[in-house]
Amino acid sequence: MSRSTIAGLVRKFTATSLSSNLTKEVAPLSCMLMTSNNFSTTSNLKKCSGRYGQKLVKLWEQPKYTTKALKVWRTGGRLPHELADGSIVPGRVWCSRHGGGKDREWWWVDHNRLSHEDVLNKVHYQEKIVKIIEDDNRSGLIALVTGPIKQRWILATVDMKVGGLITNTAKAIPGATYNSGDACPIKLLPTQTVICALEFFPGKGAQIARSAGNSATIQRHVDDRTIVKMPSGRDINVDGNCVAVVGRVSKVEHNTIGWKNPFYRRILGLRPKKGIKVRRDARYAARALPPHPCVIIGDKMKLQKQTRLED
Repeated sequence: MSRSTIAGLVRKFTATSLSSNLTKEVAPLSCMLMTSNNFSTTSNLKKCSGRYGQKLVKLWEQPKYTTKALKVWRTGGRLPHELADGSIVPGRVWCSRHGGGKDREWWWVDHNRLSHEDVLNKVHYQEKIVKIIEDDNRSGLIALVTGPIKQRWILATVDMKVGGLITNTAKAIPGATYNSGDACPIKLLPTQTVICALEFFPGKGAQIARSAGNSATIQRHVDDRTIVKMPSGRDINVDGNCVAVVGRVSKVEHNTIGWKNPFYRRILGLRPKKGIKVRRDARYAARALPPHPCVIIGDKMKLQKQTRLED
């Protein structure tokens, strides 16, 4: 047998063995549940934080929850910075288009209608709506409610009225009907129920569908998990113990309100743009994209790419 024939057989055997090793199916790897620090809320309660949108609320000076209005400080687009002596001063610029604007008051909205301990203990209580007002720092309305635990601000839904009662329950009551504004774990709600203020993780607090007119829809229940369609149209798979509010966030007509005039942006604390506006071409045209796959909250899947070597 000649040397060229032997070399050809060796190359063919090597390519075949590599192809068989690379095309083997590998089971996807799942990791532990994500910690609650992977998602940030609108207003962090750390000492060095307090940023809310483009404004600053000094929550380190108010450690306990309060229903009183807190002062909103103008930052000029700068983040708070803590010095070595513990004092907090304006830091680096994080957004150059923020600055000025009208005076605002900040209301501490409680996004935990039911804590994780309340869900495990299957608590049940009602709260009375005292008043509903507009908030300068968010698009939807907020409601002041009072109950057996405390008085607090919550997000208002479309059908909420002053003097009405809302229910916070974790009990599975046969034949029970849930009205707009009621809060409960999503595993207790039937399919096609419109919800808002949904949690990603049990006890984390509402993170999905909190702006004006937003809502999500329960698609189906799979064991102890629930498939929910987000406002973006994407499906997510969350724990059935996550708490949500029945109904749609108030002020549905918010998206029809225009900017009125150029000075209205300055009232809101937005500086004008800089530079020349570039005309868009065909690259930015609308495209029909395939739907995104369902995301399982709490698991990470390692994508495996199969390659194949041929002669």
